[in-house]
Amino acid sequence: RLQESVLNTVLAKPGNDICADCGAPTPSWAVVLGSATNSDNLGGVFVCIECVGVHRGMWPDRCKEVVLDQWSGKEVTKMQAGGNAKVNGFWEYNTDGALKPNQYSLRDVREKFIKTKYEQVDGQIIGAYSQKKNASPGTKPVSDNATKLAADLAAANLPPRYMGVVQLNLFEASNFSSSNIVVSLNNGYQEVKSLASSKKGSSNGPEWNQMIQVGIDTIFRPLYATFFDGDKIVGTSEIILAAHFKENDLCDEGKANAFSVTITGNNVSVNASLTLSAHLTRLA
Repeated sequence: RLQESVLNTVLAKPGNDICADCGAPTPSWAVVLGSATNSDNLGGVFVCIECVGVHRGMWPDRCKEVVLDQWSGKEVTKMQAGGNAKVNGFWEYNTDGALKPNQYSLRDVREKFIKTKYEQVDGQIIGAYSQKKNASPGTKPVSDNATKLAADLAAANLPPRYMGVVQLNLFEASNFSSSNIVVSLNNGYQEVKSLASSKKGSSNGPEWNQMIQVGIDTIFRPLYATFFDGDKIVGTSEIILAAHFKENDLCDEGKANAFSVTITGNNVSVNASLTLSAHLTRLA
């Protein structure tokens, strides 16, 4: 079919070979932005099966499987005019601090980012474009190249073969009113917890000055930090090591970097963050 051939040509263009929202390789779904007949010039994006699940909850009629679904000529033309690089260059300038997922991210992380990223698409894309295209970029998204699976990931949901460990030194949280906070760190298989924060730091938020560590099989798999005040969850963070390290930093000598991550939650300030340092060491 001619339309399938054209779509495969568009899919092969740089940027379209990874999911527009999480960077997973070889996306097989597309989202046609706006109606198939309107005149906006952003077209559409190619996404993975995990991210299209969020899009289908927002606008199921705009989600199409590249090969199996029927495409109109206007829809194909829109995809030719758009593409992941063009759309991301526009819509990721203003995501209000929502964490950009990678291919390992949980559903709620994807959902928050995707809904924030595309919130103005429906009926507002024309007027918004001229206003947003010159906006200053916000937080730089995690690299779309952060998509490699670690070799030997178990297919039966067994724990991975860890390549190394990461030691996280928790310092303090800013713009975070709760105190006496316990941090739970989870890599998807292990969970470790800090002691409760002992005092307020320089930013008047909880301070730990503690080290916790977990195994890692790849720097691309997110670590999830959950903040507990007693039994109540008061905040969460996603720590993506690939945003701060390169693959060869996971070596025998180790590599350390200090950075901060956003803390999100219903009762958390929009500027809340956790300051920490991470030290990577390869296992022998």
